[in-house]
Amino acid sequence: MVGPCRRCGTIVCRNCAIKPPAQIVLRDRHRRLCTKCVKAPLGQLVKPPMRPEVRIDSDDMQRAICQCGSSGVWLCFPCGRSIRNEDNTYQSVWKWRNQYTDVLSGLGTGIGDGDRGVQCGRNSQCCGAREVEQETDYDAEAAREAADQQLQQDRLRAGLGSRSGSSASTSTMASGLSAASNASLSSLASNATGGSGSNTLGGLLSSGSDHMRRTPSPAMKVGYVRHEVEGIGGVMKKISVKRVKVGACVPEWDEERLKGEVLGREVQGKRRSWCGWCSRVIPAQGDYELDRHGTSDWKDEDSISSWRGKNKGKGKEAA
Repeated sequence: MVGPCRRCGTIVCRNCAIKPPAQIVLRDRHRRLCTKCVKAPLGQLVKPPMRPEVRIDSDDMQRAICQCGSSGVWLCFPCGRSIRNEDNTYQSVWKWRNQYTDVLSGLGTGIGDGDRGVQCGRNSQCCGAREVEQETDYDAEAAREAADQQLQQDRLRAGLGSRSGSSASTSTMASGLSAASNASLSSLASNATGGSGSNTLGGLLSSGSDHMRRTPSPAMKVGYVRHEVEGIGGVMKKISVKRVKVGACVPEWDEERLKGEVLGREVQGKRRSWCGWCSRVIPAQGDYELDRHGTSDWKDEDSISSWRGKNKGKGKEAA
């Protein structure tokens, strides 16, 4: 059995795909969406975007939305090996936030407002995304970039396994060229030697005049983009400042905090959500009801409930 990965699109076989998680952990894949993404037409949240009149039960829309709960999970190993860790991290964030209230000693703490709330599940692709300055640990960012590069390499190995022979010949050619270039540089350095070590090519390059030295840039040394701060215990650490696009903050409800529920509306299907496994939208029950009645005007949960009650009353009167 061969098919594309539901997350990255890489063609993988059954042996290269991850083992499907248990049915009991399907509820952990939900990510809460912001208000704009919930009210947006369903076709705007899929790739490629579709027109608002496209029905949910159509083949194109069914291929674009999440099918992890019905058709099963089909992910390649690079995409699926970290989904459980991501689920645990996301659940821990909500459990931690449920322990705090919006009011502390009569003063508003601001939890859930501005940039302090939980971001939309679509992250930078959110309908209400905005650019903000974000400070990150430089060492952690470098490690994250290395992990991303390793993930891309794993995907290339999974997708180009049949071209291993050509890649081996390419690497051999590259190693030969690098050896030849090193030999030529060493011979040039030996010819430039005038009797003392300072006259070698390396010495000439290192002892250049001041006017030939490169001007320091913020990317290489401490500056606005990268600066040093004093951490815990007096340890100096480097902080990287970037302008990144982040999603809007998602809403929170008091009843979830009182009951200790985590994403209760998304798990029950009352609210549209985002799948953290396949990165696709999970339609709500209201989406299917509105689609059956030929409308795509999604407002909120309260309006959907009142609209559903009115339709039930009309059905009883007609009966």
